[in-house]
Amino acid sequence: MKAKIINILKIIRANLELLTWVTILVVLFFSNPANHSYSLCLLDNLGFEHCPGCGLGRSCMHALNGSIVDSFNSHPLGIFAIFIIIFRIMTLTKNAIKYKTFKTNRL
Repeated sequence: MKAKIINILKIIRANLELLTWVTILVVLFFSNPANHSYSLCLLDNLGFEHCPGCGLGRSCMHALNGSIVDSFNSHPLGIFAIFIIIFRIMTLTKNAIKYKTFKTNRL
């Protein structure tokens, strides 16, 4: 039992970036872009009026929910960011399959 847990933790550790990007896309897909009650932006929290990255997450939420115009109005690079994330997920998945980091090592 302990060996299985160790193997699972090794798989998670080897694929942590992949799991992180997939989790981010899932959270963005199921989030409501109209509900803007908090911000993780440091500049926004410090009181600055403009941040070049503000609205990017909301833009991705709109795009994943099919509102392309709202996505572009929130941030022009939101759709591009989604394509970059999907490309990164595909690259990490391909590398994980190539180097067999999805499989457990038998002891």
